[in-house]
Amino acid sequence: MEFLRKPADKSSALLFGCQATKDLIINQINTRKMKKALLLLSILIAAYANAQTYKIGDLIEFPDKTFGVVFYLNQQTGDGLAVSMDEIETQWEAADDEEDCHNIYKLLDKGSYGEFCIPGAGLEQTRLILEQLGPQYAPAAAWCAMHGEGWYLPSASELYHMLVVANDNGGDSGPLSSMIKSHGGQPIDYKYYWSSCEENTENAFNICTIKKKRKFSEGKTDEQGVRAVRLFKL
Repeated sequence: MEFLRKPADKSSALLFGCQATKDLIINQINTRKMKKALLLLSILIAAYANAQTYKIGDLIEFPDKTFGVVFYLNQQTGDGLAVSMDEIETQWEAADDEEDCHNIYKLLDKGSYGEFCIPGAGLEQTRLILEQLGPQYAPAAAWCAMHGEGWYLPSASELYHMLVVANDNGGDSGPLSSMIKSHGGQPIDYKYYWSSCEENTENAFNICTIKKKRKFSEGKTDEQGVRAVRLFKL
């Protein structure tokens, strides 16, 4: 008779209920993980879409609304350098200055140039020049710093990469000059340009865009070309 049938096994029912609960919890966990993974993926996609990639000759706008043209990129270190849109001719050190820089050439990049470049080396050198001489007696460094925070007189190696590598020693007809002109700036000229590297208390290093012997040491009171540069991160 039906009413005499043996009741269902309670342990089996309990086991079935536990398994169902476990499956539900696993599904919820997997759903949360999937949502987190999708959120992370969307963030990465947005970051990649918003990331700015540069090439030599590109115009770059900095957060302070100043502009420069990219002339150096190092993907391994994540460093880039940009040159100012303008230039002047002025002295490294004013002729009536009675003070001397104190061994800047012994502290930093002593006019090294070529394939080896230390991005940002000129920033510290410019700071030391202005600190020791004062802006009124360091026209080249002061003019570069007046462009705004982060702008400085380039080291010899940075200057070399600007004039000889990026511009192919081409003066106002070089590839970098052409890009500067296309962005509305003043092209690099055929002349000597000051670096922030001094040789001694009387002379500082410059680089010439005219002759094959590109690096020279000249008297600091000579008026020569000056371009400001700025370091940025890729």
